[in-house]
Amino acid sequence: MSKPLVSLTVICYKAEKFVKEAIAGALSQTYSPLEIIFSDDNSSDKTFEIIQEVVKGYNGPHKIVLNKNETNLGIGAHVSKVWYTIATGDWIVVSAGDDVSLPNRIEKIMEAATPSIAALHHNYTRIDDSGKPLPDLNEFGLKLKALEQGNVEEIIRKGHWLIGSTMCLNVKMLKQFKPFVKGLVNEDVVLAYRARYFGDVVYLDDKLFLYRIHEGSVSHVYGEADKSRYKKLVARRAKQKIAVINQVFADNNILNLSAPFLNELKQEKIKFEIEYFVFGEGFFKVKYLLMPHFYVSVIKKIVKK
Repeated sequence: MSKPLVSLTVICYKAEKFVKEAIAGALSQTYSPLEIIFSDDNSSDKTFEIIQEVVKGYNGPHKIVLNKNETNLGIGAHVSKVWYTIATGDWIVVSAGDDVSLPNRIEKIMEAATPSIAALHHNYTRIDDSGKPLPDLNEFGLKLKALEQGNVEEIIRKGHWLIGSTMCLNVKMLKQFKPFVKGLVNEDVVLAYRARYFGDVVYLDDKLFLYRIHEGSVSHVYGEADKSRYKKLVARRAKQKIAVINQVFADNNILNLSAPFLNELKQEKIKFEIEYFVFGEGFFKVKYLLMPHFYVSVIKKIVKK
């Protein structure tokens, strides 16, 4: 029986400092058949040029696909393009331009993959800019149980996520839903509830990946002492929460969530809209002032106090 085709998608943006390591890890994979998609979100640095230069002489067993977006799409739109229109595999393995897949990563994942599984994710080693290992966080114990046993509404309510760049996705699960809504960043949160709706979610404790934490990464968090950056962080997180809730509403034609839960989400969205308005800056302040439901919600909260 032939093995399924896997698409390893290396999602890149301004990763010129680290992308050579990401490329080496991708090309070293022992699993076959494998297509490796290097996709750059219109980086202003030399990320894509480095990718082109490194892979041009590759003559190994894997199929190489290169893509550079004409404009910067942002995380949600970028992965939607790659996963829904470029990748051709039965399974999609996720990676980033600053992380490193170990050679046996896909081999180990596919040993565990079955048709009833919606998504797999696995353990990893955190590294810093220089590749030095960082302490383990041991942060996923309770979330793993929730993802494997919890219901969809509870997963959404708690904001549980699959482990970011360690995901392997069943394409049948992925394409049961439409591409992500505009502005979505936390695709790992959305994929958690989508996967639980579709089927099983499996965690592998093997450390198959080097996950880089640095100032330019999405996972980097600034301390509260840095007030300016802290405010930006709060605004960014509020914006991300709003996008996730919008995605849940868009997916509800499939999920068929309960009316009380949908109302709960509406109230949560208003809370984050207010937070976004208070801590953010720029056009969206005008945008929200022009939205009647936002203005009314603020007045109601003031009256209650």
